[in-house]
Amino acid sequence: MSENSIIEIKEREILKEKIIELLKKSEDQNKPIAIAINGDWGIGKTYLWKNELAPLIKDKFRKNPIYTSVFGKKDEQAIIEDLVAQFLSAEKQKTNPIRNIINGILSFLSMHFGVKINVNIDFLFKMLKKEHMENTIVCIDEFERLSDKIPVQDILGLISELKEHKGCCVIAIYNDLKLFTDETQNEQKRKIFDAYCEKVFDRIFNFSPYAKEQIEVMGDHPIKTDFEAYPYMKDIFNIDDNTTNLRT
Repeated sequence: MSENSIIEIKEREILKEKIIELLKKSEDQNKPIAIAINGDWGIGKTYLWKNELAPLIKDKFRKNPIYTSVFGKKDEQAIIEDLVAQFLSAEKQKTNPIRNIINGILSFLSMHFGVKINVNIDFLFKMLKKEHMENTIVCIDEFERLSDKIPVQDILGLISELKEHKGCCVIAIYNDLKLFTDETQNEQKRKIFDAYCEKVFDRIFNFSPYAKEQIEVMGDHPIKTDFEAYPYMKDIFNIDDNTTNLRT
């Protein structure tokens, strides 16, 4: 990843457009990509995925958007279990879900070789190939809340595996300022994260929206400026500031 692959963006619509452009290019070239959205807590990164990107992915690309947060997951296996469960749930809506294919394989093994296999999530994940998952776009959120029991390289490795071997595009969401801040070995983890980022992510967007835009997102409509008190409100809410936290 070159320096040109790290882009500063303040407008939500522009960020959305650029991500859609990258996904379209990925589809045209049949080459999965990994995108990172970095920004402060409360600026609407998850909102952007759930309410704007995911619906567009369904409608425009006819792909399955699936989402997981690393928050509260005790190990990498728990993250994989969540992703596989959501993938299988989406596949159930189709006429030939992958679960039926896997069950068919297991039945064949049992019938012809007397092999009885208990299906578990790890086995299912290994069974899933590019042809099964290439119509899936995965969002992995709250990277900065990763458990200290999970090596950072394991999750970045999972993103790489989803992209390179499962054929999925991946969008990771995190707050760079909160990464590894409470760890005693945070400097080493930070070095690992930075080194892996260069290899894993094709594009990183540093998102710092204007306060005005954030207030409009909260209110679900543009701010009206044609009233007497607007100049005072503008100063009180720092509407010209680059960022504001929607949660405070």
